[in-house]
Amino acid sequence: FQEIANAAEILSDDEKRAAYDYYLDHPEERLYNKYAFYKMQYAAKTDIRAVIIGLIFVLASIQHILQIEQYNRSKKSDFALQKEINER
Repeated sequence: FQEIANAAEILSDDEKRAAYDYYLDHPEERLYNKYAFYKMQYAAKTDIRAVIIGLIFVLASIQHILQIEQYNRSKKSDFALQKEINER
C-alpha cells in the first residue's frame, strides 16, 4: 500500500513525474538524480522574501531593545555622575 501511495504521489505532481522520467531515461546519472530527489523532497516551501522580511524585523527589534538598554544605562550613569558632582 505504501508503494502505491508513493507512486500516486509522484505521478500526480508534474515536477516529480518529470524528474522520475528523467531518472528512468538516465540511470547512469545516479548522483544527479539523488540530488534532484532530495532537492524536491526537502526544498523550502516558504517564500524567501517572507523569510528575509521576518529576519529583518527580528534583527531590527533586537537592535531597538539593545539601544533602549544602552540609553537607560547611560541615563543612570549620568544621574550617578551628576549626584557625585553635587556632593562635592
